Amino acid sequence: MAAPAPPPSAPHQGHPAHPQVSPIVADAAAGVVANGALGAGVAAPGAADAGDDADDSDADDDGAVTRQAVIGVFDGGSKGNGKAGHGLGGAGWALLTGHTMLAAGTIFCGSEGVTNNEAEYRGIIGLLEHARDAGLGSGSALCVRGDSKLVLCQVRGEYRCNAPNLVPLCEAAQRLVAEIRAAGCTVELQWTPREQNRVADALSNIAMDSGVSSADTARLEADVTARLMARPAPRSRGGAASGSRARGGAYRAAPTGVVAAKRVKKG
Repeated sequence: MAAPAPPPSAPHQGHPAHPQVSPIVADAAAGVVANGALGAGVAAPGAADAGDDADDSDADDDGAVTRQAVIGVFDGGSKGNGKAGHGLGGAGWALLTGHTMLAAGTIFCGSEGVTNNEAEYRGIIGLLEHARDAGLGSGSALCVRGDSKLVLCQVRGEYRCNAPNLVPLCEAAQRLVAEIRAAGCTVELQWTPREQNRVADALSNIAMDSGVSSADTARLEADVTARLMARPAPRSRGGAASGSRARGGAYRAAPTGVVAAKRVKKG
């Protein structure tokens, strides 16, 4: 007679399990990974050197994320884009790996005077702060994706940042990237079309609609799922700058990619 199967082990009490991304969120976030789906074993672009087990680890005994390929998405928006009496702004971000949403956050940026670009910067800063504090260690790879070319190119140092309201935000984002890299984690900043940034877009709208900031990942994942089920995917506005939402339309197509126009309006 075969011995009875051992009882299932009790869940580890030290660190609660990360919420699993629902199918609708996984579908909406499909654009952030190379093969078009959030699947186990999928590494972030640029993470090929992390090894075959780059996406297998989770957290060590101290709760620090040690060796992973992590996707980070961010977005920000403003209702009124900084005009007098308007400009209610919000931002959102999420960290994902495999089928798991590691963390998500919304940031309420203010009820007036907030520009789109300021909100976008708040989103990437919130994402980078959490990634740094999560303890991404040596051998990890973080791929940051957003639909603002202006913010990404300024953080990479490809565009000058002269607007007084954006300079301290850009410098803060650059410092965070440097700190994460100093810990041994590869960081890559990549643009993604707005229609492929639906999770972060939903999070930024949650921030604007609620008027509060939140780091309740499970609740935010449920709210994002409900929003994505209630509305169709946004239609691409076409052109190289689709989804950038930078003021002034400061991009033009070129054979070698996207280059800045001569002048970018403030904020």
